[in-house]
Amino acid sequence: MNHLLRHIPSIHELQQTNQFHTFLHHHNLSMERGTDLLKKVISICRASMLNKEWNGPHPSSRDFIDEVFGQTGVLARKSHSMSLRRIINATGTILHTNLGRARLGQETMNHIMGISCHYSNLEYDIDEGVRGSRHSHAENLICELTGAEAAMVVNNNAAAVFLILTALAKQKEVIVSRGELVEIGGSFRISSIMEESGALLHEVGTTNKTHLRDYDEAMSDETRMIMKVHQSNFVMKGFTASVPTEELAGLSRLHSNVHYYEDLGSGALYDFTRLGIGDEPLVKSVLDKGADLVSFSGDKLLGGPQAGIIAGQKDLIDQLKKHQLARVLRVDKMTLAALEMTLLHYRKGEEQEKNPTIRAITRTKEEILHQSRKFVEGVQELGNGYSSTIVEGQSQIGGGTMPDVELNTYIVAVSHSLFSSQDIHEKLRKGTTSILTRIQDNVALFDLRTVSMDEQREILHVLKSIQGAD
Repeated sequence: MNHLLRHIPSIHELQQTNQFHTFLHHHNLSMERGTDLLKKVISICRASMLNKEWNGPHPSSRDFIDEVFGQTGVLARKSHSMSLRRIINATGTILHTNLGRARLGQETMNHIMGISCHYSNLEYDIDEGVRGSRHSHAENLICELTGAEAAMVVNNNAAAVFLILTALAKQKEVIVSRGELVEIGGSFRISSIMEESGALLHEVGTTNKTHLRDYDEAMSDETRMIMKVHQSNFVMKGFTASVPTEELAGLSRLHSNVHYYEDLGSGALYDFTRLGIGDEPLVKSVLDKGADLVSFSGDKLLGGPQAGIIAGQKDLIDQLKKHQLARVLRVDKMTLAALEMTLLHYRKGEEQEKNPTIRAITRTKEEILHQSRKFVEGVQELGNGYSSTIVEGQSQIGGGTMPDVELNTYIVAVSHSLFSSQDIHEKLRKGTTSILTRIQDNVALFDLRTVSMDEQREILHVLKSIQGAD
């Protein structure tokens, strides 16, 4: 490939061409920025030649220069585009971690816009005319909905765990069941978070069974906390045993200066069990059973923004608020605005109507069947090539939440006479608006549980354009 490398034009030569000046003008770039992009493309071409992967025009040809500026234009367009993009989720996985977990409702978005576009009373007491606390905006609602004495919000539940252990149990023992030392995603492990916090982990029990006596026998003068970690992202079945909240809370009360903390992970304010969906404990019920502190995520079953919510005894919450880490882990006005409106819907009893997560989880098969039939009608109207059928299936809640729950649903299976299911999947994923589906048995599967009617119309429009582009 050396003969190819020798013929690659220099950057100076390329800067003298009409294409370079046209490129700068078309993309409104400075000489410096345009040159940087040009260097990147030449570097990519050179690496391709060195690796014997180059199958483009010869570097001495005019076609090579056209190829270089074509690729430089692609880089320029990408550099002016947003990296974070909207996706239509037709997978049926409601709290899809890779897709941002909980969707926010329109009223929540309106509140975020109203607060973020203007000055606000984030840390200002309007009634008294003095400095206020950002904790106050969500605290009253959290307390009202959970029965807690006090509450605070940090940037996610892992941060909540870290703050609680650092502020209340540093250099002291925290007793945890061996079967609850979970990995919470992205290789973040509870045991590692505890180690970083300075708390001393004391494991008790076995992987599948832990008894009250295991905790009792582990108690010592060095014990500061009993911690229970809710197994929200996995399920153990069979020969298993764990200790209920009320028994662990009772044990902690027999020892002075020992707190009982429960990391709920998902955290539910809506009682899904009355609809026969899972067995997720309500935050309020855990506090009622004696937990001193609980923490949970804002963007899972709550259906709000990413946040870590801590609720419980006022004296403990006050210690957390005063800790230096509280400022490091605090949330901004947009998160608080989103959380406040999300919680307000719960207080008004509107969560099933106005919270997209609650609405998606509780949708009936009949609702989804009706929507699926509309979708099939739309696919049929696209003309020859496409075929579609409705089949029964299951939706996942996702996000490390209720892992053993499968929601019965209907799925639309779409195929095309000229395209494979992978072709359809790829074209939908790489479109102007990215659309994600599932693939099975050479058909693209659309689970409309997670698709609005407006999004459904967009999908049909894109399917039509795919067929027209053939």
